[in-house]
Amino acid sequence: MPSSRCSVLVRMVILASCIAAAGELSAQPKTPVPDADAQQTAKKAAGELFADRFKQAKTTAEKTALATDMMDAAGKVQAGSADQYVLLKIALAVAAGTGDAALKAAAIKDLRGADSADEQAAIGDAWWDVAETKQGEERDTLRLRAGFWYRQAEPKLAGGLVGLKVKQRLAELEKLEREVPAAPSDATVHRGADPRQQLLQGAVLLMTFEPDTFTPRDGQVVVADLSGCGNHGIVEAAKLIPAGQAGAALQFEGKASVVLPTLANQLAQRLRQLSVSCWVLPADLKGDSIVLDVGFVANASITLYRNDDKFRFSLCEIACESEGLRPRTWYHVVAVWNGIEQRLYVDGVLAAKIPNDRLVLDATTIAVDHGARLGTQAKSASRAGRYFQGLIDEVAIFNRALSEDEIQLLFQLGKRGEPLAKSARTRLGR
Repeated sequence: MPSSRCSVLVRMVILASCIAAAGELSAQPKTPVPDADAQQTAKKAAGELFADRFKQAKTTAEKTALATDMMDAAGKVQAGSADQYVLLKIALAVAAGTGDAALKAAAIKDLRGADSADEQAAIGDAWWDVAETKQGEERDTLRLRAGFWYRQAEPKLAGGLVGLKVKQRLAELEKLEREVPAAPSDATVHRGADPRQQLLQGAVLLMTFEPDTFTPRDGQVVVADLSGCGNHGIVEAAKLIPAGQAGAALQFEGKASVVLPTLANQLAQRLRQLSVSCWVLPADLKGDSIVLDVGFVANASITLYRNDDKFRFSLCEIACESEGLRPRTWYHVVAVWNGIEQRLYVDGVLAAKIPNDRLVLDATTIAVDHGARLGTQAKSASRAGRYFQGLIDEVAIFNRALSEDEIQLLFQLGKRGEPLAKSARTRLGR
């Protein structure tokens, strides 16, 4: 099965299982089931649209293709509508007709989710067992889903055979040279939690620049990293202003910057995915103006900057850029590397992309000795003519690739003026 089809099928079974398992999972909040008349109308329309395909779908491959195409159609209609409900329900029935009951069972376990390490490992085992019955790309895709649950379970397992098995399987996944998904599971997005709790999984730096995230320490001003990873920054001449995009923000004038002493090492842990999100208001459109720089050296750095009227995302000498900026205007900028290509989003819209599939971020590809900074180049900042002039707010860096839905959520939160996290008081021990 082609990789795109097997990936869509896995997603389809997980999402459609939400409908099939509605009775079993009644304790979880979910979209109301459409009324019978609306379902009947949608069912009739779906039957007419796919009539010929239903007649032709005799083999497992044909049924799989039909189920996948119906899932694609469901993704294009209004979310929560009777049309989407019916398309997903029929797609599940078609998928179940392929005889792959284990795939359906694993999807329902995934949907239910788990909090304990043993339960998370068990969901991983269910996906792994299904993967062992497949081949090629389909097998790898299912194993990666198992890895998602194994990675959550592994830090909390207290040794023993289960812990040993999980470690061995995660090591085996490393050989695929593809990042184990770290995005929130399809199971948890229906639980009614604050969406920011799911969104911020994998964050290694999070700075909102609210007043209570700043602390005087040893003659310096420290701004807190709210991600929990301890990548706190040292403020050099940047000024706190109350009117940012979401609460307060930092103003960069002259030779202002924020030193991030530990971030470079954090990002050199053999990462195969990366995302950077921030709100930026450039004061002018002249020359180069660096928002974030990790490593400094062109062929061994991560750099997000403004070049005249363009934003540029440079990752180890490969760069993509957007155009058409205006001065003194807030922009939401997200740079994503998913291990295959780099993407640059501006205000929630994909602005540019470029292939980059032969890279691992480690000490050989990132000049970690040169450090990291917001507002200028990482090393020898005092000699640089590339200081950012303007405002920066809501900076977040992730060790995974954000999805387009997550990028939209970040954008909408910022538009509503909602900071991504609350006070740093407990994290700074105050």
